[in-house]
Amino acid sequence: MLNSYNDKLIENAGKGADIASQRLDDLDLACLADAQMRSDGNFVLVDAGCGRCGFINQVARHVSTGILVALDAEDFAEFAAEGVTYVQGDMREGIEHLGRTIDILYSQRTIHYLTYAEAKAFLTAARNAMNSGSALFLSASGIGTELAEGYPGRDLPVTDRHHLLDTPMAEKHGIRQPVCLYSQQELVDLVTSVGFEVRAAAVSEFGNVKIIAVLS
Repeated sequence: MLNSYNDKLIENAGKGADIASQRLDDLDLACLADAQMRSDGNFVLVDAGCGRCGFINQVARHVSTGILVALDAEDFAEFAAEGVTYVQGDMREGIEHLGRTIDILYSQRTIHYLTYAEAKAFLTAARNAMNSGSALFLSASGIGTELAEGYPGRDLPVTDRHHLLDTPMAEKHGIRQPVCLYSQQELVDLVTSVGFEVRAAAVSEFGNVKIIAVLS
């Protein structure tokens, strides 16, 4: 069994199981609710690291207005539903090339593939593309998950923590790229360091870290 949620290992270019195509979790539902509250006017939602567009396609089905942008380094454009604009691009390149002011930034199970410095640069660029009242919905694989078993970076400072998983764990979860695993406080500190105000932070049953933040 992949995890206690009975998720299947749907390969996602070496970036773990494609969870968003299988179910919505509490962070997904919170982001969807935020989009629905903004649906009486125009807004821009960017799904950074969208994979097969599982989440943003759900937004497109439930929200009739707004600009929905799916961003991923891989070419998953064929999975984008009607109403979703797909952009192939690496988060390491920032977000300015989208040329849009962002109202909602959503990124699940992706930012841990960046080094800490790259993650901070991406979130800084995102903040600079967002206005007061914009929201961030962010998650990262946790240092308290089973992914940390045999993980070489387990005892290193988060700023230096970017390593391949131990082989059995990498194969189990389909994660074949270096990752930076976070504690809740480390991810909170990262988000607040670039100017966001954290409204909610939690650790999932599996041990991943989830954050909802805003720009005041």
